[in-house]
Amino acid sequence: FRKSFLHPFLSMKLNRVLINDNLKTVVFHNRSRIFDDLNYEEIASIKRMDTMNNNLYVIFENIFRYKSDRDNNELITRLAGRKLLGEKRELSTGMSFYSSFRHGRYDIVYPEVFTKYYEMFYKNWIYYEVSPSVLWRHEHNYRASLRVMFNLGVVFRKD
Repeated sequence: FRKSFLHPFLSMKLNRVLINDNLKTVVFHNRSRIFDDLNYEEIASIKRMDTMNNNLYVIFENIFRYKSDRDNNELITRLAGRKLLGEKRELSTGMSFYSSFRHGRYDIVYPEVFTKYYEMFYKNWIYYEVSPSVLWRHEHNYRASLRVMFNLGVVFRKD
């Protein structure tokens, strides 16, 4: 590993279903994070999920991200497939395009191909995610680089 980072944060999420029928669901999602260094992040997205069968979905998503410690904003466009592997596990794979814009300028920063494994492993409130991906970043002259992200989370909600 060249670099590894630990970024503890608190997060609050809001999901609002805009359309929900048998074949497609459209969801507005908003997430706010505050990090241990008191920087914050706001993420808003619109996600369309098309149902292929009871446990297989195709997802198209546009994500807008603002971070207080950066002078640019990001737009992420993602196409993915999601397979439910029972009640507490899922596997996703897809591609994303990360773009940056500021002061009227829009740049594609990098495309990415990813896989994500998610599992709720303790009751219904502790989960982990493992996300390996291949990225072609502008700062590396678009040469392929590998990234593995590991997330551990706690879910607080009323069931």
